[in-house]
Amino acid sequence: MACDAAPRFPLLFKMHGHAECRYIADISAWQQCWQQEHRYWHPDDLLIDSEGRCYGFDSQSDLAFHLRTPHPLGLTAATQITSQLSSSSATSAIEKDTDDVATTAAPPLSLHQVTQLVQAHFFAQNNSCVSKIQARSIAELISFLADSD
Repeated sequence: MACDAAPRFPLLFKMHGHAECRYIADISAWQQCWQQEHRYWHPDDLLIDSEGRCYGFDSQSDLAFHLRTPHPLGLTAATQITSQLSSSSATSAIEKDTDDVATTAAPPLSLHQVTQLVQAHFFAQNNSCVSKIQARSIAELISFLADSD
């Protein structure tokens, strides 16, 4: 499997346009997920590893991971981080070519940002007290998704 930097499992699979996230325990779980569902994925779907690094992938051709910058609007739609984006940066993100966005590696997401994704996931599933979700690490946050299945 070719990639810019190997992701650290487990992974959080963030589907573009959906608040729900998915738990990917290891490489075999990723391969199974890809084989069964890759035709339905969006180019702005993200894999977030246990260190907060974001990865994209070519859903049509291979299982390769590629470090990438998350599409700002896709990430903020589920997590409500819109206050961090100015309207001018949101507009420029829309105007960028998807390939340009997908090939630029960003700094890892913070624990706070991943916490917001996990909270949005549980909120979408009608769980109460999502604001109480806290963890010491991104890996611990991702493990909450495994426990919810």
